[in-house]
Amino acid sequence: MTNPNGDVEELQELQREAQARRSERKQSRASAKSTAPPQSAAPDAEDQEQTSEPEKAVKELAVQIEGVVKDLEQATVKHPALALAAAFGLGIAVGKLFSRR
Repeated sequence: MTNPNGDVEELQELQREAQARRSERKQSRASAKSTAPPQSAAPDAEDQEQTSEPEKAVKELAVQIEGVVKDLEQATVKHPALALAAAFGLGIAVGKLFSRR
């Protein structure tokens, strides 16, 4: 068996090392923050253009998904038996895809 006192001493040594590393990281972060140049408040026009394209695409996709969901809700209200049959068929198809045979 291992010596319990040796294990405790090793654990205490590891805790001291971890504390020392944490304090080193805090000091390096503090010095990096004080030496870092201030960032401009207004991003460049090019940056705005790059970020706006993906945002526009995501918003457009969200609108399209909302439209599909509304159409599905209306179809479900009009034809509940058909919606139930479609859900059952989809469940079987997904089950076949994920079966382990």
